[in-house]
Amino acid sequence: LYSYTIYQDPLATPEIIAEAIKDSGGVDSDTFKREYLNIVNRNRSIVIIPDFDIKLDVEEFATPSTINLEVFTDWGGVRDLTVSLLMGYDFLGGRDLVIDEIWHRANTPTDDIVKAFKEKWASHHIKRHVIDAPGQLYVDLQAKHKLTFVKPQKDDWEASINNTANRFTQRKVKIHPRCALTIQTCQSGVFNKNRTDFDRSIALGHMDAVA
Repeated sequence: LYSYTIYQDPLATPEIIAEAIKDSGGVDSDTFKREYLNIVNRNRSIVIIPDFDIKLDVEEFATPSTINLEVFTDWGGVRDLTVSLLMGYDFLGGRDLVIDEIWHRANTPTDDIVKAFKEKWASHHIKRHVIDAPGQLYVDLQAKHKLTFVKPQKDDWEASINNTANRFTQRKVKIHPRCALTIQTCQSGVFNKNRTDFDRSIALGHMDAVA
């Protein structure tokens, strides 16, 4: 593989380079890096977590024994993925830890979903389970499955997204390598064209791991 930048082009005069920098939005722009420096980058204007860096944010770690474990589930129902994340806050490190994940395709029966995270994380003492789901499902989860949970706060969606993205900017999130869907969604998850909601894709669903 041979990779060259505009600075190595013998025909690129200082005037040509200056024009390329100007037209692409500056030396720090995604366009200049991609088109003239051969750097594979992500479009920061549409990705949900612009500063996610797989080299910095993904690593194996031992879960602290004193951590309060929580499960967060975004219920996909008939259209999207259902994703559950086992997480905790590391007080000493000041970091959000994404410890494990379970996900299911759309139309997976509720019984199968509940059984999966009850069995996989049976040995963990879960302090709290937060579930975002349709209203009727809340009734079924309580009445049929005897599941104790709380509903998420959803008063300011944009602020929640910005806060999440900022945690990555500050390098305050660590994701365990086994959380493959979460890593892929942090890397490639995008907004819709109007930035009013998450986009949808076959691989990532409604960006449910980030949700």
